[in-house]
Amino acid sequence: MSGAYTHLDRLVALAGAARRLDLPVRTRTGAPRAGGHLTRAPGAGMDFMEYRNYQAGDDIRTIDWRASARTGTTQTRLYQQEKERPALFILDQGPSLFFGSRHNFKSVTAAEVMAILAWQALLRGDRVGALLLGQVDGSTHTMNVRPHGSRQHLLQLLQQAVTLNNSLRAGLPGDGQALPQLLGRAVHLARPGTRVTVISDFYQLNPTGLSSLARVARRCPVTAVQPFDPLEHQLPPAAVYAVSNGHRRGLLDTRSHQLAQRYSRAACQRQDLLAQQLASHCIRLHRIDCSLETESQLADCIRRAGKI
Repeated sequence: MSGAYTHLDRLVALAGAARRLDLPVRTRTGAPRAGGHLTRAPGAGMDFMEYRNYQAGDDIRTIDWRASARTGTTQTRLYQQEKERPALFILDQGPSLFFGSRHNFKSVTAAEVMAILAWQALLRGDRVGALLLGQVDGSTHTMNVRPHGSRQHLLQLLQQAVTLNNSLRAGLPGDGQALPQLLGRAVHLARPGTRVTVISDFYQLNPTGLSSLARVARRCPVTAVQPFDPLEHQLPPAAVYAVSNGHRRGLLDTRSHQLAQRYSRAACQRQDLLAQQLASHCIRLHRIDCSLETESQLADCIRRAGKI
């Protein structure tokens, strides 16, 4: 649990959570850009694919002498090539995520999700990069971290996420164009085959941003992860509550049953629309409850979907 803000030690410690996730992890090979994703192409790897007759130029270490003795011809063992798949994370640390009723703010859970999945990608032997969105001194700020496969590089990425997370304050004005513009940049940065994960509450996702995300999804596998707080979908128990946005104070009266119903209905309609929009572009949406622990929820998402 981190509360309103996260810190680097917390995100570094989540490397242990990444190791516990139910995802296949392969050991790095000696190839400079080998990774943990199998291709159908023959090459250097650990998984046997098939035999074929020996051809001039084959490495003699791949000859299977027992198979050769059985068939009467020299047989070479072929293996599936392990290919690296870069991971690009698009992390939203905008003002709308600076909210939470218990356990974590949405912004903190979003950072934790990226940290766990980024550590997992590094363990697979993949390069990790990110597009980060937030506000510094009240102005929209973005960071572009190019994919790289070192632990030191990932630590620098996490530190930048912490910087944006710790710059959030109550009452910061939202920028409705920030997320769509960031997704527009992803169109040019996400090369074919890159695994793209967008982590946001998607409140600022407009038709322009959705169009950019659809363009990315046409050539890359894209997953959306949405941190949410229970109060965004259901009002607290009937009472009168003092509320503030950091600048103004007021009262919230939840004693009206009709108000509670309208609130929940509007939230469900908004969520259903988002899910339909993403599904129409083959983008899977996972939701993470900020009032609960992050790691176990990610593990459940992976068990249901097979991967994130």
